[in-house]
Amino acid sequence: MNTTNLSKKLGKPLYVQVGFDGVWESALHLPVFTPLQAEDKAALYAYQGTDVAFEVFFEHPYGEAFVGIRPQIKAYEPLSMEQLVIALTHHSQLDLSVVAKLFSGYLGIEQPLFVGLPAHIEMGLVNLWNSFGQVILWHGKADAYPIEHLASNDANRYLQLQEKPIGIEFAFANPHHWLAVPVSKQTQDGLHQLDLERLSQIFIALAEHS
Repeated sequence: MNTTNLSKKLGKPLYVQVGFDGVWESALHLPVFTPLQAEDKAALYAYQGTDVAFEVFFEHPYGEAFVGIRPQIKAYEPLSMEQLVIALTHHSQLDLSVVAKLFSGYLGIEQPLFVGLPAHIEMGLVNLWNSFGQVILWHGKADAYPIEHLASNDANRYLQLQEKPIGIEFAFANPHHWLAVPVSKQTQDGLHQLDLERLSQIFIALAEHS
């Protein structure tokens, strides 16, 4: 399985998100090429935990794709986090490779990022990933679950209209980092419906590039 071709669909960077303690519903939303606002800087410096994660959203033919990381840190250093955010939001040629380099440099990560076999593939709602509940579609060296799996194990919820876009995430380990692409289409009412054709096409493309 090779996810390289997925990154080729990423367009212009849009914004950066910073999530604390896995709560993406209240994540900081930082548009690119925009100065860091005082309230956002204050939030970065006020955080006292160690569960912080970063995501960069990009244009995509189906909506918005995003890449992210939850570094394994022992002590939260707000200055380094601020510097990473500024680097991500102000880089003139931001793409997946640049994001990986910035993550590695500012977070002290030595191993390559976004390469090799994902630890698993899951589906979720953007910015409701944990609260709504994701569905594992593929794990380890096992084959991808068939589309019929979506109708079991509470996954049938994804066949219903949702308030947020539906994404499929390729999650890598050590540290946990991910690449996610949209697999839903927006209705006239502004809701989001899972596009099974797009979902299947992604798995077909992965199989062809393995």
